[in-house]
Amino acid sequence: MRQIITILIACFASLICSAQVKNVKKGDVLQVNGIKGIVFSVNEDGTHGQMMSVKAFRGKQDLYCVKSSFLKGVSMLDENDGKANTNELFAYASAKGVSLANYPVYNWCKSLGDGWYIPSINQIKAFVNYWLGNTDVEVDWEEDEEVSATDDSMPHTKVVNNILLEAGGIPFLNGVFTSTLDASKKVDVFEYNKDDGKWKFNKVNPMKIDAFCVGRAFYDF
Repeated sequence: MRQIITILIACFASLICSAQVKNVKKGDVLQVNGIKGIVFSVNEDGTHGQMMSVKAFRGKQDLYCVKSSFLKGVSMLDENDGKANTNELFAYASAKGVSLANYPVYNWCKSLGDGWYIPSINQIKAFVNYWLGNTDVEVDWEEDEEVSATDDSMPHTKVVNNILLEAGGIPFLNGVFTSTLDASKKVDVFEYNKDDGKWKFNKVNPMKIDAFCVGRAFYDF
């Protein structure tokens, strides 16, 4: 019942994100210049946190980059700060005179407006932790985990996905990828098995990020 109430609140009370938001809670839907995001992390007084765009970028080939040579000059190693990775890519493309159209997911992210970015690996893990309904601050991501719903009426994953749908967005499922590139220039892609509740992250060549993958954007408020 508590989770159903959360959905109703999110559906009927879409908050407008401004310089001074108050009493924001996880699961609230905020707007930045018309772009909606679902809050998944927030401080104690509800004034600052992180949200994920309710909409996603998907359904196209070469979502990350259209040509491997366009990634040779970037590192994007930050595992905690997707904004730093995203800004590095923006700066590199600008300095080299390379159109952002060659980086489709970043071009989409840029179109959302200032402040949006493609999340790092640890930021996606933080959202997954919220999506799964975990209450622990730290989660061991070295192994697959099995999730059991904390509310008998509805799994938390469905609660969150219903909020996304009611806000006009796309459910969070497997295929979401990070901005973080590891030393071998691979990205992490989230894989979730809804049948057994297990999940993991797979290392994938950015050139193989395709129509089956999903780009998401985050925003700090």
